[in-house]
Amino acid sequence: MSYCVECGVELENGAASCPLCDTPVVNPRSPQPDGGAAARRAYSGEVVLPAGIRRRYVAFLISVSLAIPNIICVIANLLYPDTGVWALYAVSSSTLAWVLFVQPFFWKKVNPYFLLALDTVAVTLYIYIFFVVKGETAWFYRTAVPLVAVLAVCLAAFVFWFRLEKRDWPRIVIAVLSLTCVYSACAGIILHTYLGKKPVAAVSLIVCLSCAVMIGFFAYVTRNKRFRAWLSRRFFV
Repeated sequence: MSYCVECGVELENGAASCPLCDTPVVNPRSPQPDGGAAARRAYSGEVVLPAGIRRRYVAFLISVSLAIPNIICVIANLLYPDTGVWALYAVSSSTLAWVLFVQPFFWKKVNPYFLLALDTVAVTLYIYIFFVVKGETAWFYRTAVPLVAVLAVCLAAFVFWFRLEKRDWPRIVIAVLSLTCVYSACAGIILHTYLGKKPVAAVSLIVCLSCAVMIGFFAYVTRNKRFRAWLSRRFFV
């Protein structure tokens, strides 16, 4: 019975490398064709972390780096309460950044719909803190919540479509542009209903027309194999 010199995992008889950290298995008593270089690397004392553990370790360091200044901000705000609740905005911004960009690295395997739901809740609470605390409840419930909900639905639809089968890059671009067009139209309707201003609808219309033109271009790229091959050679895509 033998164990890995790096991570301590039990090794099978005849194993060439560790199944966890890929450290080469070397018997120092047997002759080595490379003059013992592999044995020296295996027993070098260098700590080799698997990719998943390394990713979570980096995420942990980033989390600590975000937590320390936020704790200091909260303490400073409590010591000087007359300055307002500025620490609330700092903590909420850091928490939103952590939820969006850091916490996914702690998971070995997670459902993308779960991450999307968590991100949607985090963004909604972040907007709630910034606007409802100021007393702008009408804007939040009539505009912010519908905008975030429509965006979440569009992203969920893209994830569902993308996971059905392997997609090439022109179809992915077409899907992104189509969802951008849909979201822009919905956002224009929501903002126009609340604000009652025509320029908002005009901006949404310009975005939709621009997306429609680009969708037509990439649809042509998808159908014309020769033009697509030229683009691939020219721009390395």
